[in-house]
Amino acid sequence: MCDDFDTRIADVTRVAGGALVLAACALTGRGVKKIEQLIKPGDTAVFIGTSGVGKSSLINRLYGEDIQATVEVRTHDAKRPAYHFVARDDFPPPRRRGH
Repeated sequence: MCDDFDTRIADVTRVAGGALVLAACALTGRGVKKIEQLIKPGDTAVFIGTSGVGKSSLINRLYGEDIQATVEVRTHDAKRPAYHFVARDDFPPPRRRGH
């Protein structure tokens, strides 16, 4: 989904102030296993990003079910429908698959 993935990751890492930078895709599952391994019971994880980048979709992928409502992003201009609302939610960590 990104034309120059390695360059983008390097750019973000440079300005992350020492924070761990991970790339993940809810559609393909790329990088999701690494996130699952990092989030331990009792941890707080934060998903930050602009509207429409896939935060809710990634949370749903981690849980293996649709616990967060999602709205399709328009493909011609990458905008969301005007009626979508933004919210903050707290969820317990997802159960590890196979446990």
